[in-house]
Amino acid sequence: MHVVVNAAASADGKLSSRRREQIAISGEADFARVDRLRASSDAVVVGVGTVLADDPHLTVKDEEL
Repeated sequence: MHVVVNAAASADGKLSSRRREQIAISGEADFARVDRLRASSDAVVVGVGTVLADDPHLTVKDEEL
């Protein structure tokens, strides 16, 4: 079993704006990498705070993957 932790932060260590709004930290190349990671994983785990604040769509976006 392998566990992969994936996180993004700005250069100053921030994960969101001061108002706790989601901001784009990564670029298109990283979004594609994360999509490949999701496609090769059995599960994606997020915290309840993320679910309530962001309503994340944790599906693979590239239909070819």
